[in-house]
Amino acid sequence: MEKSLLRIANTLVLYSYHVTGNGLLNGRMGIILYLFRYSSYAGNEYYSDFAGDLLDKVLRTSANMPSDFENGLTGVGWAVNRLLKEGLVDGNPNEVLQSVDRKVFNWIACNPGISLFGQAVYLLERWQDNLNVPYFEEQAIHILHICEGGIRKFGGKISLYHINSVLHFLIGINRMRKCMEKANVVCKLLPDILRRILKQKWYTPADCLIFEQLKQEAEKYHPELWYEIQSICFPQTNGPIKNMEQYIRIAWLQELYFGKVIIPLPTTEEIGTFIDRKQQKITLDGFLLQNGLAGLGCMLLPTNQQTTLNHITNL
Repeated sequence: MEKSLLRIANTLVLYSYHVTGNGLLNGRMGIILYLFRYSSYAGNEYYSDFAGDLLDKVLRTSANMPSDFENGLTGVGWAVNRLLKEGLVDGNPNEVLQSVDRKVFNWIACNPGISLFGQAVYLLERWQDNLNVPYFEEQAIHILHICEGGIRKFGGKISLYHINSVLHFLIGINRMRKCMEKANVVCKLLPDILRRILKQKWYTPADCLIFEQLKQEAEKYHPELWYEIQSICFPQTNGPIKNMEQYIRIAWLQELYFGKVIIPLPTTEEIGTFIDRKQQKITLDGFLLQNGLAGLGCMLLPTNQQTTLNHITNL
């Protein structure tokens, strides 16, 4: 495993400058996340120094980023907050992310066909360490209003990928008493949406697995409210996952929603073959967090050993 992690890190250092996007899933930020974590794990500051230079480049463009999670500011902000919380970069999240908070919550929108509800996911990440800050409760209520209106009015394709992020948000804000009434309204709208997604097959195997795991989380909170959602079942893949890209997708979704990777890891042979393939057939998407080497590396790394500090300035 050590050799595989090193190969991933060196490949990302070699080719990362060819990646033009700055987003978490489809750009440089996913590479940055892995290199900071690997640097701490391996005790080698070279990789954190390199990641720090890349991070500076990403942050200089933050004013012009889109707001979505996959390619834009909410994903970058989420990752920076994680790096701060894990002690991999130095700074106070409320100071470093102050301008990001304003930009993210100034204009809330999402494409429910292809995107996560990025502002909702980002808010949960920030709110966890600011439980008594009224600003975040106000933003949560605003997001719930946007979410309710979007669900009621939107007549196009809504992916399970998107609805999973809404479920994650509803589960996460269960401790915000001011939000409960509106959260319950949104929750009651979801069963019909989920049935439509099931009928139209607007899901992937990874999304179906995450949905089942989110239902298990939801059982802990107001089970009577979630009863109808619990009764909806999407197809589940039986047997081992044979596609490495699918492994990686499930892994980053599990980290996003549950804070850890709980899928059984692929074999050493499968990992080595995947790295060989990405090194031999160079494509930019082969390096990314979404389904490339950065995603594989983050999946394989134990996160409880991350302690290296690197200073970053306010966004």
